[in-house]
Amino acid sequence: MLAGLRGEESIAASCRRKGIAESLYYKWSKEFLEAERLAGDTERQADSGA
Repeated sequence: MLAGLRGEESIAASCRRKGIAESLYYKWSKEFLEAERLAGDTERQADSGA
């Protein structure tokens, strides 16, 4: 599914290949990107000594 996020494959094609609904893909991708953002925030806080 990362191919869709990277733009290597259309989201529709990726979902068809994996047999999932596009709405589920968008839900997962939103959760993934939010987790990545939060992980980045945590790393920045650790690096700053906060």
